[in-house]
Amino acid sequence: MLGLVSAARADVDTIPPLTTEFLDLHVTALTGSATLNCQDAGNGTLTYSALGEATGPYPGTATESGTLVFEDGVIKSFDITFTIDSPAGQVAGTREPSFLDTIVCTTVGPAKEINSILQERYDAEITTLTGTLHDHGAVSSGLTATLLAGQTTVNTTASFVSDREGARLDVSPKESVNPAGTTHTVTAFLRDSQLHPIAGETILFNVTGSSMQTGQCTTGPDGICDFTYQGPDAPGADVISACHDFDRDGVADPAEKCDTASKAWGEATSTPGSASGGGYINNVGGNRLVFGFGVHEGATTPSGSCHVIDLTANVDIKCLSVGLFVITLTHATFFGEATVDGVATNYRIDVEDLADPGALSDTFTINTESGYTATGVVEQGNIQVNGG
Repeated sequence: MLGLVSAARADVDTIPPLTTEFLDLHVTALTGSATLNCQDAGNGTLTYSALGEATGPYPGTATESGTLVFEDGVIKSFDITFTIDSPAGQVAGTREPSFLDTIVCTTVGPAKEINSILQERYDAEITTLTGTLHDHGAVSSGLTATLLAGQTTVNTTASFVSDREGARLDVSPKESVNPAGTTHTVTAFLRDSQLHPIAGETILFNVTGSSMQTGQCTTGPDGICDFTYQGPDAPGADVISACHDFDRDGVADPAEKCDTASKAWGEATSTPGSASGGGYINNVGGNRLVFGFGVHEGATTPSGSCHVIDLTANVDIKCLSVGLFVITLTHATFFGEATVDGVATNYRIDVEDLADPGALSDTFTINTESGYTATGVVEQGNIQVNGG
């Protein structure tokens, strides 16, 4: 046994979870106890206490106790507690089925037998010399119990995948376009490695770009929760990051599962002497861009703003001013000062309004003096050029 520091709290990255852990346990007359009671083929109970070996990040001696109840060929409940005594740490946890599987008690000669492959969820505390980790995830297990001559033997195996490595987080919509000044809702969907919903987990959101906001939501029984935020007052673009807060510390750690989405904010209306729009293009080089802009003629000088984010290359371009604005029929050009990833430069944007709505027709082009260039047809969104 280790001299453990159970009160310490370690970073999630410093303590291995149970991923790749494998338990091989059994019950014989010398290593545990078990009772299989088959009332008929579809109804019965099994209780057992088993001993075996664990391999993986916590190799050592494993124990497991379980109570299984099945009715009409369906598992009604299967409650398991398990421990691992390893030089690498001590593990104590529980398991239960992800869903209620079918099971049958068969007669093989003089013996009664149940044999099942199960998908389960686990919850465990892992205590090491550096601290304690609350781990949870999915389990694939096999169970065989045989009753012969009044004695029950059990063999069971279990393979673990922690939600830290195995969970799947998806956010939707991945891309969308809305008028500036409205709200946007992103939906997060969290599942384990067996694609079963994970309830009660915190999803952290971080919005960067034209909107700088943070927030969180908690997944429901369906593994789903929503995050809504207020968009900017002017056209622009956002990148939305969502991360599963596995260790519940309020911070998105490098090992935790994340997903991203983006948002284009266009202008709500088009006024004479203006150009505006928002959407997505694929640059001729293959990069995906999200953009939003609005430019207006003024009494003496034009005004406006833009935000362009290269989602592939992770380049962030913000227009700081509009020094020149020219409209020729359906084409608009405007120049000014900008930053590319925070470094000052100058920009030129050319847009073509060839349809309304403009998806698959309108075009967007940006060039900066620092060397960034991109051009493409608007695949989602719209551009409006109004010469008055």
